[in-house]
Amino acid sequence: MSITSLFNSQRARRYRLSGVDLEITDEIVSPDVRRALEQGWYEQAEIAQLHSILQPNEVVLEIGAGIGLVSTVCAKDSRVKAVHAYEANPALIDVIRRTLSLNQVDVTVHHAVLGKENGQIPFYLHESFWASSLLKWDGAKEVMVPMVSFQEALERIRPSLIVCDIEGGELGLFDGIRLDGVRKILMELHQNVIGREGMRHVFQVLHDQCFHYDQWHSSYAVVLFSHVDRDKIVE
Repeated sequence: MSITSLFNSQRARRYRLSGVDLEITDEIVSPDVRRALEQGWYEQAEIAQLHSILQPNEVVLEIGAGIGLVSTVCAKDSRVKAVHAYEANPALIDVIRRTLSLNQVDVTVHHAVLGKENGQIPFYLHESFWASSLLKWDGAKEVMVPMVSFQEALERIRPSLIVCDIEGGELGLFDGIRLDGVRKILMELHQNVIGREGMRHVFQVLHDQCFHYDQWHSSYAVVLFSHVDRDKIVE
């Protein structure tokens, strides 16, 4: 069955956020996600920052693509050269592809977790897809998903901007990782999941690679880590 016929058969709802057309079935979204879509605030904190930080010839790596909204916003921007989107939740891959198709944009979609090595890893599904993560919780449905080397992905894609929202998976993600060529990291931090010590650790790891907290493009949990020499970094 094609993606189009799949969504038609399940009577998907249509939404439009930030200039992006979305088509989401009720089987995918929980009431809280549907409310965010209907009220128009889904992923708006990240998108509000994106419009001011994207630069010419930007190569974007999104980690935790969800329904493909942020990737599509990036791909529609004329300053962006390429977008790669990684998503672990198998139920969202066709949703992302449907979003891309509706908006006629080109994004390379990867169904995988980015980690230390290639292999497989348990992933835990939540009724609200935005709460699904690598962290086990009571009542979670466990699925095995592909894991690919984060370092190898960075060396292959060579992103200038990383966008990351992975429900606590940010803790440890950048440990031992070389971020050559990366100018900016726009990340949603989850202090309720990783705790105060986890927050300190994320900041320290990125500080050690010359990234600073950029107050001009950060808001609440959405933080831009900007390389102190980003204007000198060449592609």
